[in-house]
Amino acid sequence: PETADPGRVLRVHGALRGVPDVSPADLRGVGEERISAILDHSVRMDDAVDLATDPVVQALARPHAVVSALVATRQWDVVLHAAFRGALPALIEETDPGVRAEVLRMHQLGREEGAATDLAGYAGGQGWTALWARWHDGGSSYPDRWPGPVAAAGTGRGRLAGHVLVVDPTGVIRTIDAATGAISGRVGSTPPVPLRAVAGTFDGRLATLSLPGGLDVVDLGFAGPRSVLEATFEHLVNACGAEPTALCADPLAAIGDDAGRVWWHRSPSAHDGVVSAALHTGPVTALAAVHLDPHAALTLLISGGLDGRVRLWSPGADPIADPLDARQSPVTALAADRTESGPIIVAAWADGLVRVHRTDDDTSIDLRPGAPVHGIGITRSGPVVLGTAVGVTAVHLT
Repeated sequence: PETADPGRVLRVHGALRGVPDVSPADLRGVGEERISAILDHSVRMDDAVDLATDPVVQALARPHAVVSALVATRQWDVVLHAAFRGALPALIEETDPGVRAEVLRMHQLGREEGAATDLAGYAGGQGWTALWARWHDGGSSYPDRWPGPVAAAGTGRGRLAGHVLVVDPTGVIRTIDAATGAISGRVGSTPPVPLRAVAGTFDGRLATLSLPGGLDVVDLGFAGPRSVLEATFEHLVNACGAEPTALCADPLAAIGDDAGRVWWHRSPSAHDGVVSAALHTGPVTALAAVHLDPHAALTLLISGGLDGRVRLWSPGADPIADPLDARQSPVTALAADRTESGPIIVAAWADGLVRVHRTDDDTSIDLRPGAPVHGIGITRSGPVVLGTAVGVTAVHLT
């Protein structure tokens, strides 16, 4: 990677002159502590601007050393370094410089593509790669910015397959191409209503849950009789009696409530088809479902709660006693789907952690995009789209 910018090697190696075991051809060989010490020394010598603003140095040095250098050189508030500021919470949590390089690369995508390219050669070991990103901050110099915070997100189905449904705080629902991040349109009610959740239905419609707890199915231009899905949701709401706080529409219709119960419908034609279980202490905050086997009627319902737990329930059986995950932070988003590499479950917590579970081999991957994730979309081809208060990004699992 250094051949693309020989000046970077010279800057760091110049600060290392007299150290015999360091080659100017490998910045990774310098090590985090030495690069951080060089940065600190450069600040004391009042000659740190070039190093402090170099994205590769920002990834390989200790994050606190970079912050100190940017502040000392009056570069902290510069628009050019919005990527580092956005990635900082995740950089602080990560000890592996290779993973930090990928996190910072994620934040450079959609901002400074040249910096993202430079960082690619230093990234590795994280189990995921950032595909694209659209950020809200950064100033007018970034014309392709994301229009605002993400309040919720869901996966498109049917005619919306390959797209992710992203909701802003006012309730406007945008569809974005999961492969490219391009905004393909807006859907939903006019005027919009602030939403808790959105979910794609198997026939390409949308199920929405408003902040007051109202549940609706948006037909996207279809004017006709009420569908079985709408009747199913009505049965669920009537049986629940509490305030709905989460929903799932495909492959199973289900809702969660503010008392910690999850409700699903065994039969869409009879009220007694409703089944429920108390799975959480406090409100249910997210729901998802996935067919584990495409050739068998085996569906897994996944719920997340304010209690930080992720619970599993296969309708027709008792809920699994032990949670899939239990953390001291509320679950903020869930998604599940069958991808080309098998079923995955993606959960996000308020402290910024995102965890991907592969059900086929019972392995998991952790990542931190730098801000809490409020909505997740998964496409069958693999990209996982994460919506945060500062933008939207997609990652490919490796």
